[in-house]
Amino acid sequence: MELLDCQCLFNYLQEPDSGELHLSAFAGISEEDAQEIAELEYGVAVCGSVAQRRKRIVCENIQQRDDEMTQIVKSYGVKAYCCLPLLVEDSLIGTLSFGSRNRSSFEPEEIEVMASVSGRPSSPSRSHVSTTEQRLRDSESRFRMFAALAPLGIVVSDFDDKTLYVNPRFTKLFGYTSEDMPSIKEWWKLAYPDPSVRKLVRRQWQSAVEEARKSGNEIQPLEHSVRCKDGSFKYVEFRMSTSENLNIVVFTDITERKEAQKEKDKLTEQLVHMQKMESIGRLAGGVAHDYNNMLAVIIGYCELAMAKERQDKSLRGDLRQILSAANRSKEITRQLLAFARRQTIEPRPIDLNEAVESLLKMLQRLIGEDIELIRQPGAGKMTVLMGISPG
Repeated sequence: MELLDCQCLFNYLQEPDSGELHLSAFAGISEEDAQEIAELEYGVAVCGSVAQRRKRIVCENIQQRDDEMTQIVKSYGVKAYCCLPLLVEDSLIGTLSFGSRNRSSFEPEEIEVMASVSGRPSSPSRSHVSTTEQRLRDSESRFRMFAALAPLGIVVSDFDDKTLYVNPRFTKLFGYTSEDMPSIKEWWKLAYPDPSVRKLVRRQWQSAVEEARKSGNEIQPLEHSVRCKDGSFKYVEFRMSTSENLNIVVFTDITERKEAQKEKDKLTEQLVHMQKMESIGRLAGGVAHDYNNMLAVIIGYCELAMAKERQDKSLRGDLRQILSAANRSKEITRQLLAFARRQTIEPRPIDLNEAVESLLKMLQRLIGEDIELIRQPGAGKMTVLMGISPG
């Protein structure tokens, strides 16, 4: 693409069943934009028009044009655009297009190069040799040029798993060359050093390959993490097409998409957690209010009982313990209300020695007479700031 000074590339393949165009490869636009143009009908936009006419279309000065056909590429900032049909024995298999944001037109020689990649020369000046051998050489040359320009990793192997071709993008993605992986067996060992993981992925892959060979269709895309030569890992989507004796595997780096999905899932999880906490807070607030009402009754009757003159000292001491416990429980309900965000927390100084002392009598009654409770307070006041809601 740098050779042609193009910043955008689009490769659509025809879906055999529906006849629509499916975006197989792209470069120069975001994943979000690609999703919007993933499917294209015949006659729609430049690529759909090329598929319908089976003739190339060259659009120049796009930013000054105002026609419906170029609206999509115009929105990407493209100034010049060339789209060519991909034909095999006069049968359409898709389209290949190049876009430049730097200039408003292409030179004839550049269009010639683009046309040679698609398999259709732009002018009849090129000599054609009708021999099968020459056709194969031309076909291989076109494929290598297309594979070298493709923004995806491409590996070609035979049915014996011998590696026949590795394109530059594959090496750039993973660091491996054809020398590193003379056969697909080496690829599995390099990409999945852990034998158990390798066995699992190979089983899934071989099952999908066998199904594709039987049906003659593309392999269903598989997504797996792959170990690169530098030790890093990337998430990759695998696609494969088969011919009579060749496997063509396409590797798409989806690491950014996966990381974005992870971040989205993390934010969703945090949101769900916040909603749960909000629900718990509402529940705690309701319980605290009901509990506070009951405590108010206990405290009120306890204070009335203590106000009566005819009470012995032991009963009055018990009432004090009840009142003290009720007041402490009231503080707990205030904290629950603060948790439910119905009251604000106001820290205030509290002497820990006094707080512990107030609990001793109640604790002594709870643990029984057969257990001795000894307290050894520190010298002086042990003052701390505690978050107590205002009364």
